[in-house]
Amino acid sequence: MATPWTPEEESTLQQIYNLPYIEIMEIIWGRSESQIKKKMVELGLKREPKSIKYSPQEDEIIIEKYPYASWDELLGLLIGRNKRSISQRAAKLGVSRNNESEDKDEIY
Repeated sequence: MATPWTPEEESTLQQIYNLPYIEIMEIIWGRSESQIKKKMVELGLKREPKSIKYSPQEDEIIIEKYPYASWDELLGLLIGRNKRSISQRAAKLGVSRNNESEDKDEIY
């Protein structure tokens, strides 16, 4: 049976829960990743997604290429981005696909 969490451990976890699990395990010694995840759920702690902001260069590519380029070309130019992310960024930038490129490619 696992050792109960101390109030100090819980308090520490509430402060550091967004760190990588390996770092949390080094700070709260003796707790496994699964124990940490379970305690996070019990405490209602949710990790913030790590989204990487679009660079000005990526925005320029979207503005220039998104209306006409194929998805293969866009994905090749915007490494690490997926179709959904690119589509959402284009919408924020006020850029839309032309009908011809929409007919060629599925968004999702």
